[in-house]
Amino acid sequence: MTRLFTATVLFAAACFAQTVAISPAEGPPTTTVAVSGSGFGANVAVDIYWGKARLALAVTKQAGAFSGVSISIPRTALPGNQMVAAIERNNAKAAETPFLVQVDWPQLLGDSSRAAFNPYENLLGVQNVGGLALKWTGPGGTTSPVVAEGVVYTGAISAFDSRSGIRLWTFATGGDIQSSPAVAAGSVYAGAYSGVFYAVNASTGALRWQYPTGGAIYSSPTVVGGIVYFGSYDKNVYALDAATGALKWKYTTGGAVQSSPAVVNGLLYAGSFDGALYTLDARTGALKWKYTTGAAIQGSPAVWHGIVYFTSGDTYLYAVDAITGSSLWKFKTGSVLYSSVAIAGGIVYLPGWDGNLYALNALTGAALWSYATAPDAGSPAVANGVVYLNTNSYVGLFYALDAKKGNLLWAYKTPGGNGTSPAVVGGVVYLQGSLNLYAFALL
Repeated sequence: MTRLFTATVLFAAACFAQTVAISPAEGPPTTTVAVSGSGFGANVAVDIYWGKARLALAVTKQAGAFSGVSISIPRTALPGNQMVAAIERNNAKAAETPFLVQVDWPQLLGDSSRAAFNPYENLLGVQNVGGLALKWTGPGGTTSPVVAEGVVYTGAISAFDSRSGIRLWTFATGGDIQSSPAVAAGSVYAGAYSGVFYAVNASTGALRWQYPTGGAIYSSPTVVGGIVYFGSYDKNVYALDAATGALKWKYTTGGAVQSSPAVVNGLLYAGSFDGALYTLDARTGALKWKYTTGAAIQGSPAVWHGIVYFTSGDTYLYAVDAITGSSLWKFKTGSVLYSSVAIAGGIVYLPGWDGNLYALNALTGAALWSYATAPDAGSPAVANGVVYLNTNSYVGLFYALDAKKGNLLWAYKTPGGNGTSPAVVGGVVYLQGSLNLYAFALL
């Protein structure tokens, strides 16, 4: 027995003589990763593998080490810990280390473009979304959920374990939260009806800082480059230092700002109740241009391929050049528009309050298909060929449609809807209803 134990220890020591390190160690599919290794033979070839797929070749130096070999995590990589291995050719020397495949939806409508599109989803799709079932539920609310590093955050402000639905913490604010949170660099940001904007610790819920504005905050924040942006009913768009809460700048519009800003390529886009879309320099707050419509703009603008899309209470969806503000096209619906659009694969998905979801060519505005839904729909989300849409009616219907054809793939009736936008992350669809927070998955 002693001899066997000794041999096992020696074998284990030999196996761990080689090491491999990666940076970063987590991220979504397509992440570029730098691989380094040591303990291999001198001046030998070392293959870098992801599962059974060889991604790169490294050549060691005299000391038996290599560094800075670049690989791209495959787009088909599934969520969870997956192994990156370094295997010396014509030898048994090898080492491996885990890479955490993780996709986040850390802000309203996914990211600062507000396009509401997850390009990395590879578990749920047209072929299997009909098998969605309720995984867990939590307390209801009025804002759209966001997901970051395995935690779901709601406007309560509350944090839930994404796998189990167990509530991790809740932060008590001085007023109702009407804006969806944003998560960045270990902090959660959200504004309250009381006019106070909060930053809390994402792990514990402890207050980091707060900033008072002069009006209610319905606008959901956007965090880009260490700055958090949001609007207020006091007619201002604010830019605060995300770490300290110090004011960077504010810009006064002609009306209340309920619209949640989009920030792309150094420009900020936000709508106002005065009917104008304002485009500001994200660094200084200086006005670049504004585009005036016939009624209040309450939804969030979305930016895709140099075009900004936004809805107005005058019944139109507008497509405008994101740099110049020149009109490209507009599409008229049968009712006022309050929600935001989603954009994926060259298609704009427009939720009309006339009871239709419209699919339009993103470049021309030409109608591709429409689907009759319950009225008062919220903002859609798109992932892997499926468009998800929640409704604001008392019926509480939640839809999954084929994004290309517009046919119904799945539906779920919630006890009361509130028009929030879903988050689709890692094979799970998260939806905030008025009575429950829902997580749907393939069980």
